Amino acid sequence: MDPSIQGIIESAIQAPSGDNCQPWHIKVEGSTLQLFNRPERDNSLYNWERRASYVSQGAFLENLTIAARKFGYQATVRLFPESSAHPDHVAHIELTKSEPTEEPLYGAIPLRVTTRKVYKPYELTHQEMRALQESAGSAAGNALAAEIHLVTDAKEKEVLEFVEHIKRKKA
Repeated sequence: MDPSIQGIIESAIQAPSGDNCQPWHIKVEGSTLQLFNRPERDNSLYNWERRASYVSQGAFLENLTIAARKFGYQATVRLFPESSAHPDHVAHIELTKSEPTEEPLYGAIPLRVTTRKVYKPYELTHQEMRALQESAGSAAGNALAAEIHLVTDAKEKEVLEFVEHIKRKKA
């Protein structure tokens, strides 16, 4: 494998992912890369309908495009190229030789920190909950608008976890 492409991939896989599960698989054929989702790698409740995995894979692709420019390649990314036939095929990436460019974000890739300790569950304070809801409300009226429903009731949490468990069994 070309050492530059190896360096690009090594930078890409440093992308953050929930619980550092790295829910991706890469196939390399020369300067063509295929990125696949690996749903069995992320079974978290927070990965509802693969959304957390897609965020991680987006970070992977961002790292890849930054590193590609640094190593003298242009990355052309096509998302979900075979969505109906292969829903886990997240991206088709073509790396084309170009002039290396200075990438100010490249140096930040290896500095990212992942916490690998078990998370300590704790209840949000009323002030923290209010701040979250206000931040969602401040986006109202634009493309980033969101609605936040904070689940604080233990029974409601159990129901949501059960529903997610059933959905995963059907998938």
